[in-house]
Amino acid sequence: GRTYQFAVAHTGERLAFQLTPNPTERLPKQQYYVFDGEDVIQITDSPDAVVGSSGPLDCPRQSGSRPLITADGRHVVFATRSTLGVEGVPADTGCKIFRYDVETRELHYLYGFPPGEALDLPVLSDSGRWMSFTM
Repeated sequence: GRTYQFAVAHTGERLAFQLTPNPTERLPKQQYYVFDGEDVIQITDSPDAVVGSSGPLDCPRQSGSRPLITADGRHVVFATRSTLGVEGVPADTGCKIFRYDVETRELHYLYGFPPGEALDLPVLSDSGRWMSFTM
């Protein structure tokens, strides 16, 4: 499958990206992945993990679905409307922010925006502590 949305850690050793795992499926769906220097690890496995932008309230809007990665490559951060099947994620929110810890291989829910709001053009600080975006 093709991918146009990716981010590289400053170390150059890790890469976060979107990819369609089975492009020959009837309705192929993109997923989030990380290359950790040795293996390609699939972060998500949900049919609505990555949804293309088709409206003003899609989450995220243009360029927003690009996964972000910290400078050291330890964490991948991305936004989606999906709950990704993660326990405790409120379904009644709009955009949801998730963080994947590459070393522990754990996915964590961080924040959910109100249903009528969508973010766009997210940027992550090198440490991963701050994320900025437009709304």
